[in-house]
Amino acid sequence: MTDFKVEPYIVVTIRSYHQFKDAPALLKSVSAGIPPGTPARVGPILWSNGVLFGFAAYTASESLTDEYLKGHLPWDNLDFAPLVEFQDELRIPGKEVVFAVKDVSDHSLLGPLGKWIMTNFLRKDKKSTRVRSSDQS
Repeated sequence: MTDFKVEPYIVVTIRSYHQFKDAPALLKSVSAGIPPGTPARVGPILWSNGVLFGFAAYTASESLTDEYLKGHLPWDNLDFAPLVEFQDELRIPGKEVVFAVKDVSDHSLLGPLGKWIMTNFLRKDKKSTRVRSSDQS
């Protein structure tokens, strides 16, 4: 008989980040390579607990796999902006680009990430630098 086990990551390390002032600024950055007037669909862009974001992982390697197995998830970059209400699609005025947005607020890792970003970067009353997966409530 096979046993199934969930082993969450112990720590996520983010090497760099870019905080955009608002969602349109983030979306303009994401779509910078799409010529004006060119129809395109981009995404999904992630949303969690009032935060629109995307991240860049490192290229797969044996040493990176070792880190994953140790419970360490290293990310190269995190881009984010406030977006209070979830919308399943976003658009930039003047561009024919549609951004698909995925609500990951209930995801075991990405839900708490949205709360962590909100607490540490977007709220004026910054309190902590850690949010554990069990703090999703």
